[in-house]
Amino acid sequence: MATYLGLTLLVGALVAALLGLRQLRLWLVLRRVEVTTPGQLLDSVRAGRLDPGLRAVVGSAAVGSAGRLTSAVNQVPCVWHRHVIEHQQVRYLTNSKGRRHRSTIYSTDRDTSSQEPFRLVGPTGEIEVRPAAMRIDRPAEAQPRTRSPDRRGGLRSLPKDGRTAHIYRHREWIIEAGAPLFVLGEVTRIERGAHDAEPGQSRPPAEVTQSGDLGITESTGPRLVLRRPARGPHVISTRDGRHLLRRFGWSALVSLILAVGLAVTGGLLASCGDLPGVLRGVGLT
Repeated sequence: MATYLGLTLLVGALVAALLGLRQLRLWLVLRRVEVTTPGQLLDSVRAGRLDPGLRAVVGSAAVGSAGRLTSAVNQVPCVWHRHVIEHQQVRYLTNSKGRRHRSTIYSTDRDTSSQEPFRLVGPTGEIEVRPAAMRIDRPAEAQPRTRSPDRRGGLRSLPKDGRTAHIYRHREWIIEAGAPLFVLGEVTRIERGAHDAEPGQSRPPAEVTQSGDLGITESTGPRLVLRRPARGPHVISTRDGRHLLRRFGWSALVSLILAVGLAVTGGLLASCGDLPGVLRGVGLT
């Protein structure tokens, strides 16, 4: 028994170590990356000094070319949203002694987020952000909604033992227009084409107003896009750079300490049993 518990702890140590190393890698990048604004990036492009690569950019969120989005659960206007459906199955059973027991199974039925690009706006310019597959840190959580297909009241009206109640908890997170953002991603220059403007015309860039809508200004300069890099860390966060650095630094430290503790404990427990016999039993040797 001790051997199996030790092996389980060793697996947990591996998972914690991988998580800690991932957080540490992001922390190291955040420490050395230069933070800039959309306007400064555009100025660098015009001067021919910007090379494609990883950049940290700060600004305010604004609606993209697809227009303002609406969240799925609370119908909140936003530029990005995520919707998660948590499924809870509850069942009551009475044993031979007349005692009633409740068993609950939790699962996630759905986890989706919007893929539409939005804009990151600074005092002197704006660029496009493509959030597809990017890590989103600390978006605002909207009011959760709990729904049950049981019209008689769900858990309070279970008529008899053996019946299963299905409870669905809808949770969502949003980024609203005007929210301050810190975006770490790969910057790419994209030439304006037919999909960006009418033939013979250039599409003016957008600026955010107090209501978060797009305002039209004079079109100048290139179009830049921030997206997930092919390799390496990335994040879209509502925290500023200082708090983001602190958050991932502590997360990496805690995960690595936990990994060491689990590895030491698991190793000691595994060494107390017949480890070679267990490995032969599961076909690893």
